[in-house]
Amino acid sequence: MNSPLLTFVVLVLIAIVLIGSYVLPRKRGKSELNRVAIYEEQCPGSQRLGLAIRYGSGTSNWRIALYEDMFALASVTSYTVKYADIASVECKEGLFSSLLHVKSSTPAIDLTLRPKNAQRIVSILLEKKVRVLQQDGQKVRVMKVLRFVTLSFLIAVIGVLVFLTIKVRS
Repeated sequence: MNSPLLTFVVLVLIAIVLIGSYVLPRKRGKSELNRVAIYEEQCPGSQRLGLAIRYGSGTSNWRIALYEDMFALASVTSYTVKYADIASVECKEGLFSSLLHVKSSTPAIDLTLRPKNAQRIVSILLEKKVRVLQQDGQKVRVMKVLRFVTLSFLIAVIGVLVFLTIKVRS
């Protein structure tokens, strides 16, 4: 059954999901109205839904907003958490970006975010007396060296491929 109507319906549904994943994070919750955030950012992230199931993507589908008395997170759903209710925040250096792992019991949140400025978020959370676990300096340096080596290797491979493509065509 290859009908144009079915194809159109599927494309419309895909468009609704994609547009929703970009529009919904920008919508502010009731507790955020008429307030100015100390810090706000759109970033990629994923949420733990069950035993081994995570929801998320590499696109900027999460909004982080830090206020004087609360921490707001929004994607398809939105959460506001008082700083006292955050169980832990873990800051780690990943291969290509810094990772923030946020856990809270009220509401139940288990998120991994990849913000552009993780150190700024960590410093604000530390000011608000939130328990933040950070990697030691040695691991951070090792990850930065690995990141540099990996990116250098990728750039060299792309350069060789471009050179070979130009050489084959001429």
